[in-house]
Amino acid sequence: MAKENRSAANESGNLFDAKAQAAMEKKKEIKKGILTGICVVLAVAAMGVIVYKNVVDSGYLLRREIAAESENFEVNGNMMKYYLSNTYQQYSSYAESLGIDTKRPLKEQESSMGGGTWFDYFMNLTESTVEQVLSLCESAKAAGVELDEDDTASIDDSIEQLKMFSSMYGFASFDQFLTMNYGGGIKEKDIRAAMELEALANKYSVEFSESLSYTTEECEEYYKNNTDDFDSVDLLTYTVPVSDFEAMDETGEVINAEEAREKAEEQARTIAGAESAEEFKARVKDYLVNVKGEEEDHAEEHMAELLLENVHKTDSLDPAVITWVFDEDAQAGSRNVFTADDTSYDAYYLVETAGRDETIVRNVRHILFDASAYETEEEGQAAVEAAYAEWEEAGFSDEKFAELNTLYNTDTGSVNNGGLYENVAPGAMVAEFNDWLFDSARVAGDHGIVKTSYGWHIMSYVGEGEKPAWQIAAENALSSEDYTEMLEAGSASVVFHPEAIAHIDA
Repeated sequence: MAKENRSAANESGNLFDAKAQAAMEKKKEIKKGILTGICVVLAVAAMGVIVYKNVVDSGYLLRREIAAESENFEVNGNMMKYYLSNTYQQYSSYAESLGIDTKRPLKEQESSMGGGTWFDYFMNLTESTVEQVLSLCESAKAAGVELDEDDTASIDDSIEQLKMFSSMYGFASFDQFLTMNYGGGIKEKDIRAAMELEALANKYSVEFSESLSYTTEECEEYYKNNTDDFDSVDLLTYTVPVSDFEAMDETGEVINAEEAREKAEEQARTIAGAESAEEFKARVKDYLVNVKGEEEDHAEEHMAELLLENVHKTDSLDPAVITWVFDEDAQAGSRNVFTADDTSYDAYYLVETAGRDETIVRNVRHILFDASAYETEEEGQAAVEAAYAEWEEAGFSDEKFAELNTLYNTDTGSVNNGGLYENVAPGAMVAEFNDWLFDSARVAGDHGIVKTSYGWHIMSYVGEGEKPAWQIAAENALSSEDYTEMLEAGSASVVFHPEAIAHIDA
């Protein structure tokens, strides 16, 4: 019986062990299944991250977002990124002086110009550009202006030039070149779309500007309504500092302050007592040589600095001087002395009373040799003289000038126009350029070399224009008003989308 019971117990124990074993195996299977599931989820998640990164890097997501739009045109996120890059690159040469760390994202750096980060600063500039582009495009559409085959060919040429640079600098692909220059995700189709908008905007801008014209009567009316912007005077002036007559004690204290002021005022009144403009200059020169002890040649160099041309009511002269010269009873040859704070006395001679500038504008061609392109002044001088000699050898022909302009002219304002500036008014150019152009002895066909703060200019005088300077100024003001009105009308439907712009990485 006992044996029989033990046998039953053994059977019962084996049954229990079998059930327990089965349960344990089931748990293992469940656990294994859970672990397998987790691994699958992680693998899928990892794959998702990779796919997402690839999608982001491809520019697909940003390309689907609209950063700016108007009624008929839109700028997607990638195009906006391209425009932003172009804006930033205009400042890149002096980024360091602005305090920009080029190795860090712009979004992580506070702008020294205020208004948030450097990303915010450059994006604000970019938005202004994009708004103008979209505005012009809207105006172009309203006027029926479209891109033609020549415009498309020009865009093709620009892209081919970028591809040439890509190959020249050894990039593995054009996409890599675009990424390095404009940011990740930028593709050829993005820059082409952006270039097409710019091309349409530029095309209409030129066509609209060229369509504007104004009659003499319209200019006269504008002048009457804005006289203060046009009327100006010419003055000769020289400042006599009180310090020229001060004496000091051993501690550096002035010991004759009142006497020094009296002598300075007396000297200023002596200069202002001149009966003519030439005598005014002569008295200043005498003062420089005999009182200040300057060399005569050095004193002579100061004579050109005495003349203040085209002084307007809004200029930053002493208000008392402005009141005097613009008085309706003021006459040419009037003289006066003014002092703002008793530390100096200013002698004045009124050369020409208030009126609009009737000087006939002039036309000139030039070729600028940028001073910064040469290590020494001698090197720059030699370069411009060699080019001038080449032009001379060709008989100063227009064809040779055009060739030299293409080769050497660094002035972006004229190089694409054969170096030509039309309707130049007195004072519009730097002093040395202006003095050569408006020399009273200048005749059409004159040529020469002029050195200015910008570099060396090969000059070719074309001749006088057809209108006085004041009328050209009135036309420019009227066209500016009409252009601004056109832009405002075109920009009425322009909208920016901050949420899309925020996704741009920079």
